[in-house]
Amino acid sequence: MEILRDRRAIQLTDAELEAAYREKELQYRMQDAKQHLLEAVYQTVEEKYGRGFEVSLDPEWEEDILQTLVDDFEQEFDCNVSENQVWANVMEQFMRKNDAKGGVSPWK
Repeated sequence: MEILRDRRAIQLTDAELEAAYREKELQYRMQDAKQHLLEAVYQTVEEKYGRGFEVSLDPEWEEDILQTLVDDFEQEFDCNVSENQVWANVMEQFMRKNDAKGGVSPWK
């Protein structure tokens, strides 16, 4: 594949193109994981206390948690189920597991 940048042609092999695609896909999945996780936490707090609050992840934990969620998502992924439903299932399992551990908190 050839990509044009600033009037220059850059040639990518199939392997390079695949690697670039997978890297970008991972970035998108990490963004999805963060958004779904923050929504799940907000909803849980809202259900428990009657109101939600803005949540942010502790940067020290963020990459590990998100990578775990992405791994879980990819393991659970099924073409016959919507991505949002898969994320909902992954978040439910994560929240249940985290709650069972006595509230070890990755939150700021």
